Amino acid sequence: MCEQIMIKSLPFYLPGIFALLMAFSCSNEKETSTDAGAAHDSAAAPYSHSYYLKTFEVTDSSGTAQGWGYDIYVDSTRTIHQPNIPAVSGISAFKTEEDASHTGNYAIGKMQKSGSFPTLSIRELDSLGVLK
Repeated sequence: MCEQIMIKSLPFYLPGIFALLMAFSCSNEKETSTDAGAAHDSAAAPYSHSYYLKTFEVTDSSGTAQGWGYDIYVDSTRTIHQPNIPAVSGISAFKTEEDASHTGNYAIGKMQKSGSFPTLSIRELDSLGVLK
């Protein structure tokens, strides 16, 4: 007799279970769209950062000056440390502080436009006058 009661009451519970499943599945969709909105907001965020360039003198292990490099800070956090001329084979620092500063500012401009880390080509460095 207990089995008959459970079988007869089962259809009564099905609509409630179905309603709960639908409610949870709808809330998951909502969370997904909220996450997508957050991802969209974070994609736009690089354009609102503050950028700062700092040049430094590159020295070897004995303290002898080898040239110049630059650091790029994004929101007060050092994001790029560039002691060498990028895209050039070998390890060589910039010859002058002005070359390091000019290249670093160019890299910041690329970061602001793209919202990501810049890549510099030999052609760009040549046009900046760094590869004299």
